[in-house]
Amino acid sequence: MQDLVRIFTHIVFPVLLIAAAGYLVQKRFKFELSALTKTFFFVVSPCLVFTRVYETALAWESYGLYALFTASLIAVMGVVGMLVSRAARFTVSMRAAFMLSVMMANTGNYGLPVIELMFNGDPYATSVQLIVMVTQGIIHYTFGVFLVASGQGTFREAVGHTFRYPLIYAVALVFVFKGFSIPVWEPVWFTMEKISAAFVPLALFTLGAQLGRIRLVRGMGRVLFSSAFRLLVSPIVAIGLIRIFGFTGIVAQILFVGSAFPTAVNSALFAEEFKNEPQFASQAVFFSTLLSFFTVSLAIWIARTWI
Repeated sequence: MQDLVRIFTHIVFPVLLIAAAGYLVQKRFKFELSALTKTFFFVVSPCLVFTRVYETALAWESYGLYALFTASLIAVMGVVGMLVSRAARFTVSMRAAFMLSVMMANTGNYGLPVIELMFNGDPYATSVQLIVMVTQGIIHYTFGVFLVASGQGTFREAVGHTFRYPLIYAVALVFVFKGFSIPVWEPVWFTMEKISAAFVPLALFTLGAQLGRIRLVRGMGRVLFSSAFRLLVSPIVAIGLIRIFGFTGIVAQILFVGSAFPTAVNSALFAEEFKNEPQFASQAVFFSTLLSFFTVSLAIWIARTWI
């Protein structure tokens, strides 16, 4: 019990505090999030990806395995989510929203800071989570957009969104530098490291501000069901996949904890853009994030104790 309390106070509670600050500031001042999110996605995140992957000695095949694991987890959750939503006789639009809420986790501005705090900024641990984040981002901006658009002929637009996803280019660039052993000029490296240092506070502050824009309404049954599905079923599926892939040690811990992260904020943003159950999607993000501060603490404890 003491270990669980320490995990909450030293890893999860700081995440909660920074996100709460963003939430309260957004509620008080209602500022425009566009500049904040663009800074996060187009400047800070690519710098973090480049520096962490560049300084980590990971075998090339490992990157593919982590990406395949992530895609497999999303696929299994999608199939299970589809079967459950069909059994519950959801409408087509609600089925798409429910599937996306259980398939896509917040691996970026929630998950990556948790992993950074959990492993004290270890570049190896961060690199594993970065591969998970980039893989999910690609799937989210292609299949995710296509799903939530409910077949409205937007696949070309989804692909366009994917190629505007800056982390893809950061990963490609760092692989070129690592593959050809190209050194990074010291002033450039220093600049990228300093920018990367802003990732955790900026990511969590942005998350809190995004949550501050969500409107809460009645009708919580499906929302709580979705949140429980996202936070409890996904780790169970992940345990099976971890054993199938044969992951052990730190990698297994990261992938297990990552499977317990709440619904991705982009799910709500896509739902709003395409007018596909936006109230449900927003509340699924909000309540899964709120509940995750407890379930993620438990997942970290399980990972450290049993995995």
